[in-house]
Amino acid sequence: MLINYTRTVTGAGVVGLLPRFALCFLILSLLPVSRSFCADLPEFYGEKFARMGQGWADVRPPKVDPVAVSESENHNLSLQLQLDEFESKAGPYADGLAEPLLGLGRYYSQRGKYEKALQLYRRALHVVRLNDGLYSKRQAPVVRELLDTVRRSGDLQALDDRYDYFFRLYGRGQPPYTDIRVRAALEYLRWQREALRLDFGKGESRRLLDLYALNEEMLDAAVSSVSFTLEDRWQLSLGQIRNLYLLLSKVNPPNEIRGLKGNLAMQSMSGQDMELDSTQRQLETLRKNAFRVGRTVLDHYLASTQVVEEGSEQAGHVIEFRARAMLELADWHQWNGNYASAAEYYSGVVEMLIADNRVELVQQWFSAPVELPDNGAFWQPSLNRDGAQQIIMSANYDVSARGRVRNINAQAQREDDAKKVYRFKRKLAATRFRPRFENGQAVATPTFSREYVLYN
Repeated sequence: MLINYTRTVTGAGVVGLLPRFALCFLILSLLPVSRSFCADLPEFYGEKFARMGQGWADVRPPKVDPVAVSESENHNLSLQLQLDEFESKAGPYADGLAEPLLGLGRYYSQRGKYEKALQLYRRALHVVRLNDGLYSKRQAPVVRELLDTVRRSGDLQALDDRYDYFFRLYGRGQPPYTDIRVRAALEYLRWQREALRLDFGKGESRRLLDLYALNEEMLDAAVSSVSFTLEDRWQLSLGQIRNLYLLLSKVNPPNEIRGLKGNLAMQSMSGQDMELDSTQRQLETLRKNAFRVGRTVLDHYLASTQVVEEGSEQAGHVIEFRARAMLELADWHQWNGNYASAAEYYSGVVEMLIADNRVELVQQWFSAPVELPDNGAFWQPSLNRDGAQQIIMSANYDVSARGRVRNINAQAQREDDAKKVYRFKRKLAATRFRPRFENGQAVATPTFSREYVLYN
């Protein structure tokens, strides 16, 4: 028996099955641009500053310097003796060797001896593969320790290479879609966004387009495969929204008219230059249609929540899944300046949650204004080294019922940072907010106060 959640809370419709990337791109390239928001984007909240203490799951902690830890050298000796004893009894490839190898790896990684730690992690990985097979689930925590250690070493190229290897090892996002393959693909997509935020490496345009295409392929696969849960589909859908935010920030608006000079230049391009130009044109087309694409991605997710098997584990969470997706859709409209549509979606989310007695989510999402986007799409905090103090700004301001900031008063926590106040105020003024709601209606919030951290 099926539960059919067909009630539409807002005026926007929910579309059908997700199209293939190539077909979708072809259609988009033929459609006229429906909006001109690209030339007047709001602040990329999270890129240069964020609320004090705020963070998002899409970003790993930045690299940190080694710190003193409590374990003594005796702890290291104990781990080494345990490893030697086990190896002498059971041999160099015994299954139980993985744990002491991981323990020693953590010991050296915490002390900044990264190469030694990596050697131990690689050996642990080899032991697990020999005993459990090349694609065993038990590899995942070992790979995670290895990736985190490479991150601490600060070698971004090595980290990028390791993620590529990790992705190849677990199927490159192709079927069969086992749980570990889906997890690996999600983590790989997350890293690609992080690499783009770090402005790391060459070929940013190619990386961005490949990220979008892979995410689209995974979304397409999720439509027809039972291996993807609603949570998996949500992570893929939210990931694609983050990709579109990044695309809007990194791809410049295209030249609307290419003259004779431009055409002659294209004729003289090398094959590599032509490929780069083709990549850029595809990104430009996606940028022009980014609002429509994002709306469609979230509509597709909402469609996937409409029919769920009664009694399944997911059935009890359908309302929350739908509310979460509608909130993101409302935020997408709000950030892009479609205030009327955003207000309709926001009211629909509140209505849905109250009807389902989810007052705690109403309080969490709507009791105070929220800076947008609230998903970490642009967030890549810098690391303050050498004991440098954080740049902290205190701000008082009003937030209108439409989520616009007015009457900003700001001051730096330290006098040395006073010269940065004006720049911060300009960025805060350009930030769009999800407004506060009372009784299902957006309301203004006067004299609102918060502290923010500025990133270098």
